[in-house]
Amino acid sequence: MQKTLRMPARLLVCASIGAALALAAGAGAVAVPADPPTAADQITVDGTGGGTLQLPSYRGDTVSFRVHATTDADTPWAAQGSIAVTHVRPDGTVLADFTVAVDCLMAGDDVAVISGKITRGGAPGLPGDEMGHQIGITVADHGRRDHLGWSWYVMGFLDTRPCTSTAPFFPTTAGNFRVEGP
Repeated sequence: MQKTLRMPARLLVCASIGAALALAAGAGAVAVPADPPTAADQITVDGTGGGTLQLPSYRGDTVSFRVHATTDADTPWAAQGSIAVTHVRPDGTVLADFTVAVDCLMAGDDVAVISGKITRGGAPGLPGDEMGHQIGITVADHGRRDHLGWSWYVMGFLDTRPCTSTAPFFPTTAGNFRVEGP
């Protein structure tokens, strides 16, 4: 013989009302917009810097970088800003002078990786057509002892992936960069 369990009527009514209220609340729920980004949610890299190269093929050449880039921490691929690069031989020959439109920015602690496409200028002292190529730089903010890295030193002006570059191998001797963000 099977035993049938019966719910007391009062409990059944309470359970039904609770379910109805839960459904009604869900149907009328309004999405609460996320808080707008604050300065604490932003990543920013600003500054100028450079110095004299000691790399074997470029010993004595001077390089300078001017960087302004910003993005929301949650959307590194929506970065905006620019990078300007100049590379001059000791005899005054310009090897590179170009501007980059920033498209990606990521940072951790005091190090940022910034990438973008070359939109103006090029590298007249080097073979190839640099216009439109994707490059990347790395900025390590160590107060007045900053370091830089740049993708084209390792792989020429072949396109890099967004937000990629090299280790910051070059110690700057002039200027100062500031990396701020979460």
